[in-house]
Amino acid sequence: MMSLTLALFMLLMYLIISKMVNTYQNTSKLSPFECGFEPMSNMRAPFSVKFFMLIILFVIFDVELALLFPLSFMNFFQISLKLILTLLVILIILLVGVFLEWHNGALDWKLY
Repeated sequence: MMSLTLALFMLLMYLIISKMVNTYQNTSKLSPFECGFEPMSNMRAPFSVKFFMLIILFVIFDVELALLFPLSFMNFFQISLKLILTLLVILIILLVGVFLEWHNGALDWKLY
């Protein structure tokens, strides 16, 4: 019963304080910003290909990091030469991918 009373008191205090505080709100604060799209524009409006490429690169390297992270907790003496070579090949493939993306201009963010 005491916890219910405390919860209701805290809810009441939150509502009172939120009504008393005057926050400055304008259209940019009230509109959601999601993935570069304007919220009230046409559905067929084109989106930025550079933004799409950046998201794809983020997902690829995020998955790579999630796969390599558990290996940092392995005991040093349990690591075999086969595992080290496998990790080296994976890292080389990822580095080649980053350099190719950089060379092709996918990571170039110039304003036109």
